[in-house]
Amino acid sequence: MKKRVSVVIPVKDSQRTIGEAVRSLLEQSYGSENLEIILVGDPGDPTFGPLAAEIASGQVLAIEVAVDSPGRDANAKRNVGLARATGDVIALTDSDMILPPDWVETGVRLLDESEHECVAGSMRSVHTGFWGRYTDTNPVAAKTPRMRQAYVVDEANFGRGCAKPPITANVFFTRELYARVGGLDSSFVYSYEDYEWFWRVVERGQQLQQLRLVVRSPRLGNGP
Repeated sequence: MKKRVSVVIPVKDSQRTIGEAVRSLLEQSYGSENLEIILVGDPGDPTFGPLAAEIASGQVLAIEVAVDSPGRDANAKRNVGLARATGDVIALTDSDMILPPDWVETGVRLLDESEHECVAGSMRSVHTGFWGRYTDTNPVAAKTPRMRQAYVVDEANFGRGCAKPPITANVFFTRELYARVGGLDSSFVYSYEDYEWFWRVVERGQQLQQLRLVVRSPRLGNGP
């Protein structure tokens, strides 16, 4: 029997990209019947408009929540989604991702085959022009890992050299890991707000395996 996978996506005025993101999840080779897609946005967020049919049919769970935040509220929204998630495996991604059809299948398989409880990967731009190529080939300019081979992140090498930590746009982890580590720090409202959570993971002795799970982002350049 396939494991149930919960995919949590924080949204804010994401109506231009969310349709493609959700369609790419509903068309996963893993089977949409094994997926729980959770979107968390502001009350009345226009993000939910293009997904009226998917929400009405139950294919997508849309949670509207008022978050009082002086900056980025993505972590607070992720925590709301994580608290509602029922999957054995939890995946985090962003509202402007277009996931390959084997994204979920690959993530679950790598967790099953790995000794780690968290696997993640890089991404590439859907743009083939200058800015897309620049960001994909420049390891300094991009926050997200650009990878030539798999590597493991631990407390000793976290952030050093070629051991960039993962980001929450492309990560899978077990429910057991989430139970031990807890949610993300909602008081961290600046960029790189997800790094703190991954540091907590390695600080508790759990290594993170960076694998070439490739997603594509329509965000121009997909920069820092």
